[in-house]
Amino acid sequence: MDVRVSQEYPSLVQLASDLTAVLRALETATRQLSKSGVAAQDQAAWAQLPAELPILDMLTGLEALQTELCDKHAQHKQAGGGELALLGLRDQRVVAQAVDLVVLFEVLPRLAPGTSVPLGKRMSSEAVSVMSSLLRLPNGRRNWQPSGSHSLAQIVLRLTQLGARALPGESDVAAAVLGSHHADLVAALLQLAYAPLPPDAAETRVPAYVEGDPQRRVELRRAFTRIFDGSSPYLMLETLTSLLNSAVRARQPRAPRWYAQLCGRFLGRVVLTHPADGVRIALDFLAARDEAPSAEKLGRVAALVLAPPAGVAETAYLQTVVPQLRRLAVPPDHVQLPGLQPAEQQRVEQAACFALRRLAESSPRAFGELVAEPLLAPLRRWFASRPAVAAPAPEPPALLLPGGAAGGSRPVIQDLDAAEGAEAVSSGHELAAALDALRRLLLEGVPSARLASALAVPVFAPLCFWHAFERAQIEQAAQPMTEQTEQTTQALLLEVLVATLHALPASAACATVLELVQTTRADSHAERPRFARADGRTVLGWGAADEQQRMVDVDSLLAALGDPRLRALAGDVFMALLREQEALLEMAELGGDDVARRWWLVSQVVLAVVERFGPRVLTRHADILAFVLSILDRHGDACVVGGAEAGAQGPRTLEDLIQSVSLDGGDGAQTQDGAHGVERRLGGTEMVAMALLLLGQMMAAGEQAAFAGQPAADAMPAADWGEPTLRLLRRIRDQARRLGQQAVPMVAQLATATAQQVSLVLALHALPPAGPDRTASGGPAADPDLERFAAAMRDVRNTDMVPVQAHGIVELRNLVLAKAPCVLADAERLEATVAVFVELAASPDSFLYLNAIRGLAALADVHARRFVPRLVAMYTGADSRLDERLRVGEALAQCVLRAGAMLGEHAGDVVPPLLASIEGAAPELVLSAVAVLAAAAQACPAALLRWIDDIAHALDSLLLAAARADDELAVAVRRAATVFWCDLVAAHEHARLLEQMDAG
Repeated sequence: MDVRVSQEYPSLVQLASDLTAVLRALETATRQLSKSGVAAQDQAAWAQLPAELPILDMLTGLEALQTELCDKHAQHKQAGGGELALLGLRDQRVVAQAVDLVVLFEVLPRLAPGTSVPLGKRMSSEAVSVMSSLLRLPNGRRNWQPSGSHSLAQIVLRLTQLGARALPGESDVAAAVLGSHHADLVAALLQLAYAPLPPDAAETRVPAYVEGDPQRRVELRRAFTRIFDGSSPYLMLETLTSLLNSAVRARQPRAPRWYAQLCGRFLGRVVLTHPADGVRIALDFLAARDEAPSAEKLGRVAALVLAPPAGVAETAYLQTVVPQLRRLAVPPDHVQLPGLQPAEQQRVEQAACFALRRLAESSPRAFGELVAEPLLAPLRRWFASRPAVAAPAPEPPALLLPGGAAGGSRPVIQDLDAAEGAEAVSSGHELAAALDALRRLLLEGVPSARLASALAVPVFAPLCFWHAFERAQIEQAAQPMTEQTEQTTQALLLEVLVATLHALPASAACATVLELVQTTRADSHAERPRFARADGRTVLGWGAADEQQRMVDVDSLLAALGDPRLRALAGDVFMALLREQEALLEMAELGGDDVARRWWLVSQVVLAVVERFGPRVLTRHADILAFVLSILDRHGDACVVGGAEAGAQGPRTLEDLIQSVSLDGGDGAQTQDGAHGVERRLGGTEMVAMALLLLGQMMAAGEQAAFAGQPAADAMPAADWGEPTLRLLRRIRDQARRLGQQAVPMVAQLATATAQQVSLVLALHALPPAGPDRTASGGPAADPDLERFAAAMRDVRNTDMVPVQAHGIVELRNLVLAKAPCVLADAERLEATVAVFVELAASPDSFLYLNAIRGLAALADVHARRFVPRLVAMYTGADSRLDERLRVGEALAQCVLRAGAMLGEHAGDVVPPLLASIEGAAPELVLSAVAVLAAAAQACPAALLRWIDDIAHALDSLLLAAARADDELAVAVRRAATVFWCDLVAAHEHARLLEQMDAG
């Protein structure tokens, strides 16, 4: 095949002749390769073919042709000629084919494996076709050896020098070299000039793609710099990206790791070379053209953009690149970037946001300084303060609109007193931009813990206060704003709060909430920015904080914690609040600053969390039990009668305690200052009472699941009481019993109820579950009495149906009377049975309390020595309510009557306490005590003879006191005392008559 060209350039004619010879040789070789088999001698002939082809002669011809073209161009320019076409189309095709052959046959075979652009991604040509056929042979790469007369560095330098002699706007040899083989030259120069040398390079033979001569390496680096600086940024980005993709995706053989790193670093240098819009150019090329960039691709783009070039400090590089990324991720005023369509700009913004998220992971400090602080500066001003000064009293200034006032003044906040002249420190536009930045970076991706810590945690408090303000504005509905916009803002703020807490580890999220809860803005000596309304938008302005913005709005915090994604975190936060409450109490004992105020704030949130979420936050049984036991151990002695705090001023009833720390409690002064009077309330007594309340709520919340076979959908799951938690429960029960006997009335009442609840759990934790007989599986037979006890306990806890409860009480009483070992021989179950009878004896329903009284009497019948003193103690206890004491008195009267002649053994436990309780008691209780004594006189009059003088004195006092009154109760007391006295005398006379008869 003859290649025809114009005869104007002698070097072009010689180049065409050499090209013809090469193409003929390649055509012959191609025919041989296309046969069914390739003989070994043919493959050996291929190895010698480069030395026989005049490829390097073609490189010399290309250089000579470029010289002729430059000379002609210069002559034409000196002559002042017009437009000049140096080469025709056929001539350009010959030059392109010659350049292809030189690069593909002399450069590519010497490069490191996997570092060049694959042949399949190159434009089709004769050289590409032949090289592809060669590589398909077995060991094809090793079958092709370059001529070897020139080194790779020499050939690459000659090609780069050709490219440097390019004529502007002309299709010359240099244009063919740089246009088709720009990536090949860059790949070769990167390897030759920057490949790492082995430590003993002088003695070790280095690969062909590594230049070992230091002077030659310097020359090669200069050549690379000329190509790098002389190429457009888009061309360099395309070249480096294609080389990097080829290196990363190459399988066998794989490209050297250092080569991929070099490509990435020089990609960063492209960005650094254009400090104004280098990042935009990079993202435009790398991401904007892809309709749906994957997360993997966005990650590679982010890694390329954030990797500093060789020799450039990371800090300096990020200070140049990150501000560009920030402006692309959150464009000011949503401006349209030049040269990009809306869809392309959206992808650029997406890639920039992804890169910033990666920066938060790799360099949190740089992200905080270069991204978070500038973007969220309007919200950070919420923490500022300035000394309060007396407000001037000029005429009220006119309302200023953002951007429309002379001198660029801030808008005057409309809902502040205009006489204060309050100005916005952060305009509505700035706050909206900050919130938009949070939306883009935090919500439109998958937020990580580091991203949330660096971006949202520093402004978590103002975000929560802002959400509370927006919610209050919507509820008031007093502003003529678009409600839909405000609801969108409120929902967006809530989503940011939830996403932040969800992304953080549990410990960091709890710490964030604790810091928020203890944040107050009640400093009267400084002016604090607060959220307000100006021109229909939310702004941040100077002014004394109103009542709603002095402390955290608990409803906003609970709205965030109520999100289903934070279901597990709510329990962690609750336990953190409890531990913080205990720690603050200890700090108060050491005299910490402002501790009382913080304790009050934490206590508010604790009560609000329990009220809002209930069983949802009470599932951490072991943690709550450990906390309660710790409080009882540390502060139990402070609330016993005669203790350090027993006589201190503070809440004496449960209602006082709850009101003192509740959101709605306190007087008007307390509403204005949440810590007003907290110091007098802060103490161990309050902590013990709140701990007992918490335990009671946890036990009550789990009752349904603990005693029912199928718990309700919203009930707390049944606790798996293992031995460690049972040990905690036993210790808590012992402490509660002690406090029930020794503590001040408020704590004693709670402790007694808690001891009863704990006893129930201890008794029931090992009970068999409701269901069919378990002996069908061949296991040991179940105890029928234990089955009855379990069923009775479940019936007792069925508070929805009174007859079922009453049936459970009767079953328990029958088990007691039958002396069932599963009840009487087990201390936990016996204690639980007593707790049931005592608890239901106070029920307002007669169907329940009458059966409970019979149950108490049955216990006294079966275990008189143990339970008669206990009934007497319950009857005479000053902490019990009057109706409870009267009902216990009925049980005691039944017990005395059934004792009969055996009453003498227990009279010492009954008579003296009853006589002591009569003095100064209520008339109803006096009647009850006289009735019990009268029953004793009927059952065994001799048992009362030891105390006949005390009885006579007590009755005389009752008759004298009742004689002074004429009401119905006094008449009843006189009648009962008289009847009892007559019965006692008659019984005494009867006893003497019997003695005389015995003596006769």
